[in-house]
Amino acid sequence: MAVLPDTGGDAAPRRSRRRDLLIAVGAVGLAMAVPPVLRATRPVRAEPLPGLPGFRRVEGTAPTIPAIGLVGLEGPGPALAAEMAAIRADPDAAFPVRIGGALPIRVYSDFNCPSCRGLDRWLPDWDRGRAEVTTAFRPLAMLGPASERMALAALAGEAMGRPEAVRVPLWRRGLRPGPAALAALAEEVGLPPGPFAAAAGGADVARLLRRSRAEAAVMGVLGTPSLLVGRTLIAGDPGARVLARLVRAEETRTG
Repeated sequence: MAVLPDTGGDAAPRRSRRRDLLIAVGAVGLAMAVPPVLRATRPVRAEPLPGLPGFRRVEGTAPTIPAIGLVGLEGPGPALAAEMAAIRADPDAAFPVRIGGALPIRVYSDFNCPSCRGLDRWLPDWDRGRAEVTTAFRPLAMLGPASERMALAALAGEAMGRPEAVRVPLWRRGLRPGPAALAALAEEVGLPPGPFAAAAGGADVARLLRRSRAEAAVMGVLGTPSLLVGRTLIAGDPGARVLARLVRAEETRTG
């Protein structure tokens, strides 16, 4: 499970704060995370999500510390702060109960997170053919420039209609910096290199990444992977059985 680093301040203090935050949050996450095999045999209990009426968080996974780590100890920048304010002002619009009649599942993930890689191995097959849910990938790019490069490339692939095709090589080997690596990735998955590079470096994709970060900050997402199943947040890879149980519970609760 990856945890959210500090991203603000001068270089040396920032590195120190990032290290301390990673150690502290990592320890808490490891202490409180429940392996999927154990969760599958226990009742799934949830508690209210602070600041978001009608939303809840599955107990016994990871604590919620609003915005710390995701936006830095100095607070978010103006663009991210504006996104967060808009979400708080109208959470029903930001997190609809249904999308085209289906229960939405949002997967907050990072390509440098090993647990996220494991989740992405089984989730697309689980999701495929389930008309009752609609699953959306929400990259957070928490773990440095490489994470951000891969997040932007994945969002570009999604914008061009090839989300899974682009994610597979990113999980497998990452993405080197520079236009040559983007062009090679585009050719590998059958996308035109020029438009793909333009999408990955464009304002629309950058806006999508900022939106993911804002959503996560408002919910107090502490690390990856985290899933928002309807209006219920769960940290870590829940496994297929627990996810199916959450879907059934949310269909009953919000239907």
